[in-house]
Amino acid sequence: MEHAATTRRSVLAGLGSTAALAGTGAASELLDDGATDTLEEIEILRDEYNVSHVYADDLYSLAYGNGYVQARDRLFQLEVFRLIAKGESASMLGFGQLASDIQVTRDLYTEAERERMWEAASPTARETVRGFVDGINRKIVERAAEGELPAEFPALAHAPEPWEPTDIVAVVAYEIGVFGVGQINELRQAREFQELRESLGDEDAFEAFGDFRWLRTKEDHYTTIPADELTLESGKTNPGSLSAVPDEQLEFAEAAAGAEIWGIETDIELPEDLELGERTGFGLLEEFKFGSNMLHVDGKHTESGRPVKWAGPQMGKFLPPVPYEIGLHGAGYDCVGMGVPGTPTIVVGRTPNISWSVTTAGDDMVDTIAVELDPDDRHRYRWNGEWHEMETETVRHVVSPVPSAQAGDPEVRVVEQEIARVQQRGATMPVVAWNEEENVAWCQRVTTRYDELDGGFMWAGVGRTDSIEEFREQMSEFPFGFNMQVSERDRISYHRFGRLPERNPENDGRLPAVAEDHEWLELEQGAGLGLFHEDPDQGFYVNWNNAPVEGWENSQYRNGTVHHVERIVRALEEKLGISGGRPPETANANLTLGDLEDVLETAATTHQTAHAMLPRYVDAARGASDRLRALAEELEAWRDAGYTWRDETGDGRVDFAGRTIWREITIRLQELLFGEYRSELDTDFVYGGTYRTLVHVFDGTAEFDWVGEAGFDSERAVLREAMRRAAAELEARFDSPDPGDWKAEADTSSYLGISAAGGETIPRLERGSWNHLVAFRDEPREDVAEGVLPPSNSGHLGADEFATYLAGGDRPGRHTDQLDLYVDFEFKHLPLFREAVEAVTVESETLVAGPPTPDGPTETPADDRFDANDLPEFSGDATGGR
Repeated sequence: MEHAATTRRSVLAGLGSTAALAGTGAASELLDDGATDTLEEIEILRDEYNVSHVYADDLYSLAYGNGYVQARDRLFQLEVFRLIAKGESASMLGFGQLASDIQVTRDLYTEAERERMWEAASPTARETVRGFVDGINRKIVERAAEGELPAEFPALAHAPEPWEPTDIVAVVAYEIGVFGVGQINELRQAREFQELRESLGDEDAFEAFGDFRWLRTKEDHYTTIPADELTLESGKTNPGSLSAVPDEQLEFAEAAAGAEIWGIETDIELPEDLELGERTGFGLLEEFKFGSNMLHVDGKHTESGRPVKWAGPQMGKFLPPVPYEIGLHGAGYDCVGMGVPGTPTIVVGRTPNISWSVTTAGDDMVDTIAVELDPDDRHRYRWNGEWHEMETETVRHVVSPVPSAQAGDPEVRVVEQEIARVQQRGATMPVVAWNEEENVAWCQRVTTRYDELDGGFMWAGVGRTDSIEEFREQMSEFPFGFNMQVSERDRISYHRFGRLPERNPENDGRLPAVAEDHEWLELEQGAGLGLFHEDPDQGFYVNWNNAPVEGWENSQYRNGTVHHVERIVRALEEKLGISGGRPPETANANLTLGDLEDVLETAATTHQTAHAMLPRYVDAARGASDRLRALAEELEAWRDAGYTWRDETGDGRVDFAGRTIWREITIRLQELLFGEYRSELDTDFVYGGTYRTLVHVFDGTAEFDWVGEAGFDSERAVLREAMRRAAAELEARFDSPDPGDWKAEADTSSYLGISAAGGETIPRLERGSWNHLVAFRDEPREDVAEGVLPPSNSGHLGADEFATYLAGGDRPGRHTDQLDLYVDFEFKHLPLFREAVEAVTVESETLVAGPPTPDGPTETPADDRFDANDLPEFSGDATGGR
């Protein structure tokens, strides 16, 4: 199998051929009038922000319209996502995408597997995908015929092929299979444990390891469902001692220090996350990380007496963005919200009587398993005392010479990758790494393998539900790791999904299992997790990837005694008037949508976790030198300002030196306590792990004596030393002894351009990539709904527009038409009902969709295919900014 650039830039949907257009639906415009009376009409209403509402009577036509408008607004992004999802993106975008292609080829599916998933799809999924694909292909043909293909295609000498159903399978499998499957990465942790053993010895290392990697959520962690209403035992806890860990598991863990990626012989630098089998984005989508938040408040606390909510899916910052706003109306759907380009559904949004929000759960759904290799044949492995052969295949990745937006070796043109898989217990397990000297390999077993398409269409069906009961029934078997909050007109609810195994309790769940001891005793999924809850006494649900309930597993080690979700909680409680220990029964019952906007702004513009350590720094300065007391004064000023990181003065620096001082002290404190044992330390302190461990050291929940090991006789002593070191560093950096002068450059957020016109930079905002706010009223048509999608919903860049940009002109205004709204915390109307949609419509279009074809799009005859060499050429770097 070869991923070659030439195979993806040589053809485009056929031009000038009625036969070639028939499978795309575009043939309807070429048929005589007498033949169109059997075809379905699709109406598309578009507003000034290029948000389209698609109206059609049948499922095929509705999906057709969805595909058509996605291709209109995001055709180049669609191509990027398709190539990423198939492991072929380096063939167009260069070396920076090679790590992504290696990951996808190894961890996801071959074309044959995607074909089997497509053949096994439900009738609803098949009809939807066929319509969606035909709609995309219709717009590709129109763009090509008009000479209006996105400028990136000729700039990269690449032409889009017609889309096929298996392309949609690939995109869905990538997006839900990578970002909807959590893991704790036992191979990485085995390597960390070995580093600690070398420094501290076995027993101390085991205790210290537990402070970085703990399997059960801490008792003081903020949970979405209050502990007095629901507590569950996840069954996962750290072993009580090193002696409780099986000897064979420890022996195999020692080999992790020398683990290398499997199947890549070329001497190239690859990310450590890839080498260790991390399920995350690489290349362009490296910044597609977890972090979504959502808040639903019940009607007892609102001015209207009805629920209000915000949704904030965080999907990285890109131009155009990953979310795509759209409304779908017909064939049982009546919803508006956001989807993802390349998928035919709405994933977050509302119907007439419910509104739902989503965050990733991160629960561990991947097991890394160590297998012994035959010293004479690395493709033979031992399982349960018997030798077996791996299934193998060699893939050639052909790398485009295009200058890459990511770092990498520009001379690399071809990289061979051997794919190896272990087949055991009815599961297909990709081999991710090996240690040649120790004759050990590691493979990964995923609870949801081959279920991405079915799971995706369970989710797609939410747009056809209109009550919490219908939602629950639709999602009852959903196997992927997400939190969802659903508001109905008179109640709110919370749901946690995933497919979680009950593992062998004899193993240490933080380290790779040994093949002989690996087993899943039971699998629980969807509603079977027991995590459905409705109308909490506190009157709201909030989730920012925190734990659902007390006693739950520690998802990706985020669930410590401090968590960024607390910033939303504190801001909301201030609005409700129940902060500072005031009882819930005194809560304000007049919350408005504007109040929710204020909570969102506070959470997005202030540090979420600084409150956990700053009081300790201030306290340590009491009775100390004037120099340390001066630091404490700046810290207190920042605290009193609400921990803001804004630049209100406009001088490009933070408004409070305390922000800079707090950060530097925290870095120095981590270096003093952990620097000898951890190669990576947190520097942002919002989402990271070592900062949480630092908090645990000082709140008394850590097990190991980190302060004593570092040579200090008290916590105050190490705090003061960290403050002294921070002061010395900052005085030199700012060339001033006055702590008030120590104002660092203001934090910013940058949008990476999936576009020839580059990205944008704005002040730092920790908020969703898209925000959706809904306030229910007594009558559905009186509901208030608003949204903002920065930089914009449209990403199309025409050839003339690109030429203007290269000549020093501005990018098209439609590329950033929601960016100022986002920065200023303003919103646009996002209507659902027809009359409200018509009120904001600036353009309408009617399409005629062809009937669904039996086997997807018709293959274009070779003689009618379009060659990339016929496209006009442009100069300049197509992947970077100006």
